Amino acid sequence: MNAVPPLGESLDVPPPELSGSPFSLPVAAGDRASHGALAGITRPNDLSASLLPLLETLGWQGDPQQVAETLPHFQESFDITALRNVLAALGYQSGAEKTALNDIVPDMVPCLFLPEGRDALVVADLDADNVKAFDTA
Repeated sequence: MNAVPPLGESLDVPPPELSGSPFSLPVAAGDRASHGALAGITRPNDLSASLLPLLETLGWQGDPQQVAETLPHFQESFDITALRNVLAALGYQSGAEKTALNDIVPDMVPCLFLPEGRDALVVADLDADNVKAFDTA
């Protein structure tokens, strides 16, 4: 995971591979097999890109097929409601809280941070000086 720079500065580091993650496994045989558990999302965006890193950060140990089965069907976009519905179907509760990145406290982590006008960040860990996050850009 990358340390998040202060707002206004950009990350020029590519997101890390989720090595050893069950999410890299194919869902089923055929054309969609190489796309993994998120093959059903027709228009990927920052929220769909945050789903697997968020689940990994939460310590989810389920089967990738479960993720694929919880994805919304016949939906044009993957929005925050779709993401929260997938999390709920996988057994996670979520809530919304308006806050700034520097106001996130350790008991809020891991979390999904949605900065206004920027792509979502999966905040995995933090301390007094650093924030470790997956940047979905």
